[in-house]
Amino acid sequence: MKAGLSLLASGAQRLIFTLLIAPGIAMADAQEWWPLGPLQTRNLSPFSLLRMDFLPPPAAATQQPGWNLDARITHANTYIKSENVKTYLIARGARRALLEQDVQALLAMEGDVLYFDGSVTSLDFTASYVHSRHWTGYVNLPLLHYSGGFLDGAIEDFHDIFGFDSAERDLVANDHYQVLIRHSGDSLVLLQAPSGVHIGDPVLGVRFSTPFARQAFTIIEGAVKIPVGDVDDYVSSGGVDYGIQVTLQKQLGRHGFYVILSNQWLGEADRFPNALRSTVPEMMVAYEFGFTRHTAAILQTSWSKTAFKSGTAPLSAGEFLTSLGLRHWRDRVAFDFSITQNYGNYDNTQDVAAALGVTWLLPSNWAD
Repeated sequence: MKAGLSLLASGAQRLIFTLLIAPGIAMADAQEWWPLGPLQTRNLSPFSLLRMDFLPPPAAATQQPGWNLDARITHANTYIKSENVKTYLIARGARRALLEQDVQALLAMEGDVLYFDGSVTSLDFTASYVHSRHWTGYVNLPLLHYSGGFLDGAIEDFHDIFGFDSAERDLVANDHYQVLIRHSGDSLVLLQAPSGVHIGDPVLGVRFSTPFARQAFTIIEGAVKIPVGDVDDYVSSGGVDYGIQVTLQKQLGRHGFYVILSNQWLGEADRFPNALRSTVPEMMVAYEFGFTRHTAAILQTSWSKTAFKSGTAPLSAGEFLTSLGLRHWRDRVAFDFSITQNYGNYDNTQDVAAALGVTWLLPSNWAD
């Protein structure tokens, strides 16, 4: 009995000691924490699929000469429509997928027509080479798969439970991939998902980073998108896009702050030659907090113009997305998981997206 009480008292002492010194340990650990930067999430909104999508650069503070290899899979569910499509669905009053007669009726309506219902899965491979603390080159290759998905029923149930508007989901078939877009006299109709995995447009880029204060960096980046994807299956615009991106990064102990501004110049599109903007600006703000040296949470939000230059909302309205993710790294391998949700304007972006990424930081490129 005495031995048990002695053991209990000893354990209590250790617990109290741990609670008293934990803040000091956390402060010391904060000096050893290395940020990895914003989430490398791809925007899979229907309009961003057609253009170059800049991914945010990793934290410059951790960059060492050598190779980084990154693979991540992102799955996005999207259901959006223009006002005239909404009016037609309500008047039709039947829950089913779009048929050929529906397509003809919608194309006979005045104004732009937009209907996108389906899921897009992207598997992104990125290889980057850090030549020095200032220069980095990279290549990104996305593989895309289109499907009806599996989340429509769950999203409907979520809307019902919390009293949200159904957004006419009850007037279309669940888990079907269908696309109908008409803009500036050009149209695209896909009543079923294109089969197989499609090679997206690769992006080649180069970054220059330089410090401007203690643990603060400026990164200037240029990139070009080479059109190789199939324009008929809504994989590519068919045009050469290029852009420039400027990033400001600042680390304060466990806290990482990131502001990213970019602009893309879009080449002439094959499918919608008269519809796309010549330039697409974008802004992102991100915050990273390290719980420990090996685990961090990231919150980021972005705004961008859509690829379409004009027309009936939501084709030309701004895109607003926010992501929340958790990252853990150990032994030169980093894992992250994130959820992306639209806000502000719900009519032209993905409803929800989930991303899982793995980054291999090769031995010469890891700050111990």
